[in-house]
Amino acid sequence: MHNFQTYPIDMLEFNPFTKIGKEWALVTTNADTKDNTMTISWGGVGVMWGKNVVYVFIRDTRYTKEFIDIILNSISDKFDIYHNYYFNGRKFVIYAYCYNHNNRFETSGDESKLWDTRCFEHLFFINSDNLDMHTLNNLKDFAINSIEPHFVRGDGKYPVKHHLYSHISFIIITRNKPSYEVEEAIKNITWNKSYMFSAKGYCNLKMVCVTPREYSVIANENAKDIKDFLMDILLHIDHYED
Repeated sequence: MHNFQTYPIDMLEFNPFTKIGKEWALVTTNADTKDNTMTISWGGVGVMWGKNVVYVFIRDTRYTKEFIDIILNSISDKFDIYHNYYFNGRKFVIYAYCYNHNNRFETSGDESKLWDTRCFEHLFFINSDNLDMHTLNNLKDFAINSIEPHFVRGDGKYPVKHHLYSHISFIIITRNKPSYEVEEAIKNITWNKSYMFSAKGYCNLKMVCVTPREYSVIANENAKDIKDFLMDILLHIDHYED
């Protein structure tokens, strides 16, 4: 088990604007023997009345991590999970990878196989106060032009041998519910791609925005399974505040 060690503050050399604002940090609190950690991209460091200080402002009803933990605990038997994942200069709170004959969000059927098939899901978590049209369009472009070529095709022309399907999935957790314009844009995302006329399988894009305090889950048609999964989680949370 890893034990945190004290590091002399006078040995630290970093740009706080980059380290906190772009690379992010983790804040952990403890109450009644229960630890709670969240990702932050705000705060500061400095000197106050001759003392070295680090400060961050957090609402006393912030349960985003608890909600994410419930999701991760539900899928951990199927997915490999990576925290604070970087790809092409973009950071995701969580990246989860699944390689299985049937994915976590689908009902298991007959697993006897007549031929070898490979099925994948790449699940990315994003935590944000708001989701606007620019961010949504940028994320969609990033999925199509950066994630699909690398994660699905391995930077080659086609996916791996016996590839059946790959899902590129986003779960965007927001504090504020998106506007009607953004909501409709999410629902209308229909991106699908086939390889060699589906002889080498297909790939699709699943986009979900969940606002826990509003008990709201917005998804495109490809992501109906994830929407149902998240709604079930929300309905079993007695009370949610953010």
